[in-house]
Amino acid sequence: MMRAICDFIWPTLSKASAAEICEAAALESEKIKRIDSAIIGADDLSAALETAKGIYREEDGRVTSSENKSFYLLLVTAALVPILTYLESAIWESKFGTAPKWLSIAILLIAVGYLISAALWAIRTISVRTYHTVGAADFVDIWNSQSPLDKLTKDTLAAAVKNQSVVNSKVSSVNMAIKFLLRSIVAFSALLFVEGFWEIGVPLLPTLRAALCG
Repeated sequence: MMRAICDFIWPTLSKASAAEICEAAALESEKIKRIDSAIIGADDLSAALETAKGIYREEDGRVTSSENKSFYLLLVTAALVPILTYLESAIWESKFGTAPKWLSIAILLIAVGYLISAALWAIRTISVRTYHTVGAADFVDIWNSQSPLDKLTKDTLAAAVKNQSVVNSKVSSVNMAIKFLLRSIVAFSALLFVEGFWEIGVPLLPTLRAALCG
């Protein structure tokens, strides 16, 4: 319960250690190497190659989607900076509502913390990382092997497996960026609500109290 409350206030990302990720990838790669293609017909091997390519393209598409979302999130974050600057100066100079300055500044700092975290997670998503692919240099070894189609299939599938940790990390990072950005927007909305309440609601409290008591 306490963990859920803490994550609601400040989201955290639970992930496996780098050693665990490398070990899992190594085990999967070893399974791929042990596949006996000698008992697979040519047609089935061609189908296996197309499946491996499909898996690789799907993982590559997840990377592209995550990075595109991060670019949009950074644009939204950049657009909020001028508003943030204006609110900070208006509150500090007492030009923005009649709410207590300490309360407005506290809510604003929370919103800023969320916004900075959203930007950092978005930047982490688009950061350059090791990405495996079957390139032109690999085709020399593939072509010189006893079964080029078999080796190409295994190498393509192995590259997809090795990329999964990077892909999952990017997807998790963009999800974290979205969570923090949403909380930042909620905090900004709370600031506007507090200022509006102090400007309109507080002066009406004596009238409402008198009406209720009378």
